[in-house]
Order: sequence, then C-alpha cells, then structure tokens
Amino acid sequence: MKEFMFLFVPLFALLILIVAGFYFIHARGDMEVLKARERAILSHEDELTRRMFTDITADLKIIAAAPALADFLADRAPKTTERLSRIFRALAANRKIYDQVRYIDKNGMELVRVNFNGTTPLRVATDKLQDKSRRYYFHDTIGLAPGQVFISPMDLNIEHGQIEQPLKPTIRFGTPIFDKNGVKQGAIILNYMARKLLKRLHDFPFTIKADAGKPDFLSPRLTETIGVPLLLNRDGYFLLSDKPADEWGFMLGNKKTFASRFPDEWQRIRKRKKGQFRSRNGLFTFITFSPLPGGTISSTGSPYPYTSSRAALPSEEVIWKQVSYIDAEKIAGVSSDVREHLSLLFILLSIGLVPICIRMASARVYRRKSEQKQRLLIRELRESLDNVKTLSGFIPICASCKKIRDDEGYWEQVESYISHHSGARFSHGICPDCAKKIYPELYSDREPR
Repeated sequence: MKEFMFLFVPLFALLILIVAGFYFIHARGDMEVLKARERAILSHEDELTRRMFTDITADLKIIAAAPALADFLADRAPKTTERLSRIFRALAANRKIYDQVRYIDKNGMELVRVNFNGTTPLRVATDKLQDKSRRYYFHDTIGLAPGQVFISPMDLNIEHGQIEQPLKPTIRFGTPIFDKNGVKQGAIILNYMARKLLKRLHDFPFTIKADAGKPDFLSPRLTETIGVPLLLNRDGYFLLSDKPADEWGFMLGNKKTFASRFPDEWQRIRKRKKGQFRSRNGLFTFITFSPLPGGTISSTGSPYPYTSSRAALPSEEVIWKQVSYIDAEKIAGVSSDVREHLSLLFILLSIGLVPICIRMASARVYRRKSEQKQRLLIRELRESLDNVKTLSGFIPICASCKKIRDDEGYWEQVESYISHHSGARFSHGICPDCAKKIYPELYSDREPR
C-alpha cells in the first residue's frame, strides 16, 4: 500500500495539473474569441445602421424631387393628389420599412398620407387626415432650408395626442418642400418603422452561423453569441432591452435607465466612445455611434405630444450607445462543454491510473526483493572470497636455505611468508629422510648389517 500511494499521489497530482492547465488555456481562448466577436458584432451593426439611414435619406430626396409632387404643388386637383398618393404607396410597398409616407402643408395639416397597414399600403381618407402643427418634428422640419434633412430621435408614435398601442417605435425623416418659385409649401415626412431596426439589433447576434461568406470573426467553436443586445439613447434610456418593461422610460414616465440598473458601469460607458470591460456584473462591450448621415439635422425631440424640442442638434451630436452585456453566470458557462468533457476524461484517467500504479508498485516490490537477494548473495560471495587467498607470480627463494624474500626485501622462512600471504596454517612435523639425518642413531639398528 505504501508503494502504491508513493506512485499514485504524485501521478494523480500531475494529472490534475495537466487537465486544469488544458482547461484554463482552452477557457481563456474561448473568452478571447467571445470578446473579439462581441466587438466585431457591434462594429458590424454600426455600419449597417449608418447605411440604412443613408438609404432612407436618399428615398426622402427622391420623393421630394418627384415630378408628381411638383405637379401636386402647382395644382392640388384630385388627379394630381391621386398620382402623388400612388408614388407614396409604391414606396411603402416596395421598401416595407415606412409606416407612414406623408405630405404636410406649411400650416401642419396632412394633405396626402399613406399608411403601410402591415401588408397593403392604403391612402388615408381626407376626413381622417390630422393636424400635426403642434408636433415637434413638423416644426423642426418646416424651419429648414432647401435640401436639408431632419431626422428625429427614436421615440414612440403618437396619434391624436396619445401614444399609439401597441407601442410603435418610430424615426421620422423630413425635408421641407418648395415650389418652382422657391416658396416653402410644406414638408415630406417618412415614418421609419424603428421596430425593424430594433429587431435586427436583437436578432442579429443570435442568428449568426459560421457559414461561407460570413465575417471572419465568427468562430466555428462559438457560432452563437450569448450577449444581450442593449440600445441606449444619449441620456441612457433603454430603446432596446432584455427587459421590455425597462424600454421607453423617457416617454412612459418611468426612470428605468441603464444608470439605474448598472450605475458603476454607466459611469465608464458614458465617458468613452467604445470599449470592453469586465465587472462583477459581467462582460460589457459598447460602442457609441451617430447613425445620422453628415449634414442632416436632428433635435432633442419631446416625450410629450404637443411640446417643442428643447434644441436642434447637428448630426454628429445625435448618439446612441449600443451595448452587448453578458452576465457573470453566462461567462462561467462559456466553456462548460469543455469542462464537462475534461471532467469525464479526468475521471476515466484517474480510474485507469489505479491498476497502472498497482502494477508498478508490485514491480517495484518484486524488484526490491530481488535486489535484496542479490545483495545478500554478493555479500556471501565476498565473504567466501575473503577467506580464499592465492599466491601468484614470481616468488624469489633462496636456493640453499629456501628462505623467501618479501616485497620489502627481507628474507622470511617459507612457512612465515605463506602464512602471511594466504590463509594457510602450518603444523610442524618431520619427514623420514630428515629424521634419519637428524636422528641417525634411531635408525642405525634397523639398517641391515
């Protein structure tokens, strides 16, 4: 068990580090892809909105220069009125973005009006036409010079002094109309259905697919955004929100603004044109842009039916703040699928590590026992070898007395030299030949006479 834990614990810790490291690298990569895509989406939307406003301005100028309008100004007969209304109906039917196309005289009275009506544009009967002389957008348009274009703030459409239900977000494009003598006669007003713009802003990030021809920022790994698109006016009121009840607070009389919901974040967003940052509430990506074409005029508008604008505004001062917001919980789930897969892989690898460590531990125990046996055998062999000493090489010996000279040059008796250089021991005796020499008297009687 000790051997098993000795192997399993460090390998298990290493496995944790590898899996965790891979997860954090992958999660960081996903986060960078997400941030880059959020920035690119906002930039793409800015471009689309500017292009759309330019196209609408072009429509307005084409209608203002139409011969049918000049004929109507010269002779407001039923024939010229019908001809002008046909052009209005054709524009509404073909473009499908204008809720109303109107000609209003210089006194503020609608003379020709076509309503889109969802599918089939219809001319409004004469007795249904309204007096718009007290509406701010009429005053702001009729006071312009020839060729100038007024674009209202985005607000809610008002009919007969009341906010139209269901709510109808509207941007009005207007230009003053002059007759051939240069006398101001009235204005052309196009009511753009801003709900289409808001729907595109809302839907675009959620319908992105990484198909051919799509922008390069769309990662195949993250093909749908999790950001919540928000659109704010210059004062921080919601024009588009993930909570519909927060929208149009400046017209509906509530104080629900971005600042009331995210006070700290609003302080950072309102001071900068664009940026991206994380706070305790999540990831915020924002861009400030003016959708109005250069040279057009706007105003502060008014939330009330019959109140004038506080001030006129040049196009560059009309700003929107587009924000993409991803809350902290969604950020944590950006790489949840990878986390789940890595968790499963970690469990499987951990389970597979157990039998591997068991086998390795068994091998280490067996090897240790084998090494112990080998060391014991070597020790026994060494002890045996220590008891066995051999003499080899040339040994200098006296030819007469048979003494042997040692390495230091001293002469020793044979038995002393051998005992010193080997494990041999001598027991002294006398051989028969020597006995006869030493003790002849003992052998004289035995010899034959």
